Amino acid sequence: MFVLASVLLLVLIMSALSAYTLSDYLTVHNNDSAQKAQATELAEAGANDLYAQIAAYGDSATTTTGMPTSISSKNINGVAGSTGDGCYTASVLATSVNAAGTVTTVVIQGNGTAPNGTTKASVTLECTMTQSAGSGGSGTLTVASGGIVAGGAVTVSGNSHLVDLNGNHTAGVVCNGAVSVTGSGTIDGPCQSNGAVTVSGGSTWIYGSTIANGAVSVNGSGAIDGSVSALGSVAVSSGTIGGAVTATGAVTNSWGSIGGTITQNDTGLTLSTTTTVPTAPLGGTLDTAWKTAAQAGTTTNNPWPSGWASSAYSATGPIYYSGNISTGAGMSYSISPPAGATTPSIMYINGNLSISGGSTITNNGVIIIVTGTISIDGGTTYNVPASKLASSALISLSSSTNAISLSGGSTTGVGLIWAANGGASVSGGSTYKGAVVAASTVNLSGGSTIGYTSGFAGTVNVGVPSSGPTGTFTTSSANSYFRSL
Repeated sequence: MFVLASVLLLVLIMSALSAYTLSDYLTVHNNDSAQKAQATELAEAGANDLYAQIAAYGDSATTTTGMPTSISSKNINGVAGSTGDGCYTASVLATSVNAAGTVTTVVIQGNGTAPNGTTKASVTLECTMTQSAGSGGSGTLTVASGGIVAGGAVTVSGNSHLVDLNGNHTAGVVCNGAVSVTGSGTIDGPCQSNGAVTVSGGSTWIYGSTIANGAVSVNGSGAIDGSVSALGSVAVSSGTIGGAVTATGAVTNSWGSIGGTITQNDTGLTLSTTTTVPTAPLGGTLDTAWKTAAQAGTTTNNPWPSGWASSAYSATGPIYYSGNISTGAGMSYSISPPAGATTPSIMYINGNLSISGGSTITNNGVIIIVTGTISIDGGTTYNVPASKLASSALISLSSSTNAISLSGGSTTGVGLIWAANGGASVSGGSTYKGAVVAASTVNLSGGSTIGYTSGFAGTVNVGVPSSGPTGTFTTSSANSYFRSL
């Protein structure tokens, strides 16, 4: 009897094990295989995503930053902090250049994580970037159209104005931060902000449509003379919006006026509010090209001739200065391109540039590059003839929030003002004609005015080819080889 019971027990145990082996085991195995396949597909997607960015970099004639080298964690369902439907990352493992310098080989690794959050895979992809003869950029870079283009916030205050000199209301603001217009300040054109927009105070205006990735507030007799679209709430208090209002949040109107239809809590509203603001890092492609172009001309550490005190002094580019340059009372200085030049010349200052004390500087069509800060103040005149506005520029490579500071000056023209790695400020009753582009913030205050013309829309001249190798791309198969993690 005991033997028979033991045999029956063994049969039951074997039956249970057999049942698990034929069903549960296969289910688990199949799930693991599916997760692995998804992780591999995500790894390929990551490698291809980074490859596409590198290809776009290589094919661009206006690239001013380095080649993309990585993609941080990207969730397929877009929910931060969650694998959701899976996620991927990618990075450049290695780069090499052939002896002739015409072909760059890039090895990319993509890493995928399956929806279960634990199963992972990786894939490597090799691509080549072949430089075509004569390529390397056009000498211009593309920016958004507007009188102020900024990578950070923009502030217009204290009876200061961004004005369209042609009366077409195109002197707008495009920025990746908030916009604040207060104290009778005005923006003579549309406003695109990747943050909140505030218009406050009497005679304070935005003359154009406004889109914002945040709340919009109009109060204290301020006004937006156009439509408003906001990824947030819109509040009007003793102010005016001249057109329609569409918002993902609530729209409130207290003692104000809205001239068009109101659509609130619109969860389906989508807006494109970010913009690409070019930069030019020290030691980068543009900086190297500018320095090389300047050093092809005169190289000196003394901007003033021996014995010079207050008489007029002139120089012809290209020219390279090593050290700071400061002007004082009564000084007069002009810089010009060579006679018959068809492209702008480069003046490269490896230091700071300070123009003050009532001095006069005339730029007759030269791109002035300063590795440090640029300051113009104290009743100084910095003049660019109207015919040279499109071929003249003041460019600072400083990362300071005041990389370019214009205050207390009287001018008839400036051209492009570009804080390539930092911010810019215009104050003290200054008047400038041109456009301001800054990698970070722009502040316009103290009764100052920037006069913008449509000639600066879209592209600006930087005097030298502004990209690295360009040409066609060829790539090996995305399945060149895999490596499991």
